Amino acid sequence: GSSIGEFQSALSAEGAEGEDCRFVDAPSVELVLEGITLSLGPRNYMRPLAIPAGIEVGSSRGVTMESGGQVDQPVASATASSDTGVASAGSAPKASHTCAPRMMPVNLPAPLGP
Repeated sequence: GSSIGEFQSALSAEGAEGEDCRFVDAPSVELVLEGITLSLGPRNYMRPLAIPAGIEVGSSRGVTMESGGQVDQPVASATASSDTGVASAGSAPKASHTCAPRMMPVNLPAPLGP
C-alpha cells in the first residue's frame, strides 16, 4: 500500500549517473525478529545503479498468489515523465539521478500472509 512508498522514499538518496548506489550515504534498516536483529545497510538493499530522474521502476501489485497456486510475478515498468531535470530560474536544481532501494511488496494468503 502507501506505506511501502513512504518507506522506499525514506531509504532513497540522491545519486549520479554511473554511481554505485550500494555505497551511498543512506540509512540502515534494522529488522527485529523474535530476539534476532537483522541489520541492513545500503550495500544490502540498494539497486546497484542510480535511476535517472523521471523513471519509475517497480510494480504496485508486488508478488501475489493467484488462484490455482501460481505465483504472479510483476513486470518491471519504466515510465518516463516530461520532466527534463532542468531547473527553472529561482528554484533549486533537481538531482539528475536517484539511488533507490530494491523493494517489492509480497501478498500471500494465510498462513504466510495476513
